[in-house]
Amino acid sequence: MEQHIQIEQKTNDELEKALDDENVHFIVTDYPIKKEHILSMDLFMEQLYLSVPLTHPYATRKEIKLAELANLTMLLRSDLGIWQPLVNQLTQTKFIVQKDRAAFVDLVNASALPTFSTNITQQNTEESTVNSQRIQIPISDKEATKTFYISVLKKNKAILQELVKTK
Repeated sequence: MEQHIQIEQKTNDELEKALDDENVHFIVTDYPIKKEHILSMDLFMEQLYLSVPLTHPYATRKEIKLAELANLTMLLRSDLGIWQPLVNQLTQTKFIVQKDRAAFVDLVNASALPTFSTNITQQNTEESTVNSQRIQIPISDKEATKTFYISVLKKNKAILQELVKTK
């Protein structure tokens, strides 16, 4: 039987309620759910990087701190999901925000401005082409790393086992 996964971004409360109400079979959050009737397991880790051209002054850095992004002008895609609150804290960094994904990729290709990437976006074919012309510098602050968890109702433990079988 063919199965489909539908992805929706919702608040944590909405996700937990949908799971509790059995409107979904599983949810993915950035924290484990600690409720008696729910099983949570770590699924993957996402690391934020500063992506700079080979000639950028930071290109030789092995790592960087968020505070060092102050006074930089950076290209940024809109709708950052889980990373938006972190970016909102960077009040001394100027962002040129682009909503259209293709236009963003074109701007990054044509620009010497830094941008963000993650270990997940670096695997995206379109963005990996862009990133091949750039240095990816890990951001060392603890808030620049997120662990994501998959959660199911205990009675649906078999779904969790099936989903993480290839992990």
